[in-house]
Amino acid sequence: MPSLSPQQRNQLLKAFKDFEQRQWLFSEELQQEARNCTSGRPCRRFLPTRLTRVDQSEQDRKKLLSLSWHTVMPRWAARCELAHPGCAQEWRRKIAPLVYGGT
Repeated sequence: MPSLSPQQRNQLLKAFKDFEQRQWLFSEELQQEARNCTSGRPCRRFLPTRLTRVDQSEQDRKKLLSLSWHTVMPRWAARCELAHPGCAQEWRRKIAPLVYGGT
């Protein structure tokens, strides 16, 4: 299999970088549109609603973290391990302390 020339590699890297930037912009625009549509502001892409923002209580936060740690994470970890053995342990070591504060 022939390798790419430096010029071809640079073109390919630039194309990927441009695509990545467009994807991030699209994601940000989509999130803003979703916020608009759920809060009664002008909405083009989704079904408009008029939800009311309610701040999360400390009790709500603790319940959410508990459900996440005891229900969502074990299910995700099982799927993750099937695809990438060791990934759940790596996640718990590196990310869980940041998300769950050492739970």
